[in-house]
Amino acid sequence: MCRKISVSALLLLLTASVAAASSEPPVEPRVLNQVQNATRLFIDEHMVDGAYLYYDASTHTLERLEFKMLHPHVSKDGDLYIARADFFDAEGRPIDMRFLVVMRDNQPHTLQAIAHATGPQAVHSCADSS
Repeated sequence: MCRKISVSALLLLLTASVAAASSEPPVEPRVLNQVQNATRLFIDEHMVDGAYLYYDASTHTLERLEFKMLHPHVSKDGDLYIARADFFDAEGRPIDMRFLVVMRDNQPHTLQAIAHATGPQAVHSCADSS
């Protein structure tokens, strides 16, 4: 019984610490829109023949991705804003991309894209803003 309580207490503490770590102040709507617009412009500028081009350094291949949607949530880590978007690769597998954006003179500048996750867990519904 004591062991069950200890395990339960540990799980509760882990859950609370994850929730605290993921709680961040929301990005103000004006900045969120600016970051979203800069991200979409970055995606559009890297489209060739209807596909988003992304160089995968781990496989040394140029991926041709199909854009699905921008996530409605933008997170902030210090001076860095992180926007997310869903794509599909040539085989139809979902790819979750992160776009790193900084503000310079109150204007957003998208620095780069990073493939964050692949496979079924990569695509989230619009309701999932994590």
